[in-house]
Amino acid sequence: MTGKGALGRMSLPYRISTSTAFAGTTFAAVTAGVDGAWVVSTVLTVVALLLLSLVVHGVGAASKRQST
Repeated sequence: MTGKGALGRMSLPYRISTSTAFAGTTFAAVTAGVDGAWVVSTVLTVVALLLLSLVVHGVGAASKRQST
């Protein structure tokens, strides 16, 4: 396996996580106001990235199990 293949696989989850983080930041700014927006957006971003990594790893492991 080459480094390019790994980077290629990571590009889609990275794009998804980036858009999720942007949506979380926008949501936080609208709901919490300017004062609490940074704290809430940071928490939402971390949670979104953790959930995304769990989903991506879970789907990848499941597809590997099915293919073998």
